[in-house]
Amino acid sequence: MTYLKQIFFTLGLFAVLTLSAQSNPPIKLYPNPASSFIRVEFNTIPSSPIQINISDILGNKIKTYNFNQDEFIEIDLSGLNLINGLYLVKVETENSMIIKRLIIKNK
Repeated sequence: MTYLKQIFFTLGLFAVLTLSAQSNPPIKLYPNPASSFIRVEFNTIPSSPIQINISDILGNKIKTYNFNQDEFIEIDLSGLNLINGLYLVKVETENSMIIKRLIIKNK
C-alpha cells in the first residue's frame, strides 16, 4: 500500500513536491540512528553491483563504497569521523537509485 502526501508551496512559481512512503520499501537501512556501523538489506537481490555514497546534508560526498550484488553490506562508520546530525545514503545499482536519510548519534 502506498501513501502519498502532497505539499504545495508558492514562491513566485507554483511548485508541487510529492513524497511517497511505501509499506514495503526496496531497501532497509539500519540501525538508524547509527553511531559505528550501518547495514543495507535489499528485499530482492540486485542484478548488478551496488554503489553506496554517504554524503552530508548539503550533498558533499564523504565516502563511496562498492559491493557485489550478493555481498552482505555492512559499512564501518567509525573511521569517517562523522559528527551528530543528518546524512544521506545513496544506494545505486544499474537499474535503480534510492536515497535514504541517516541520523548519526554518537554516544
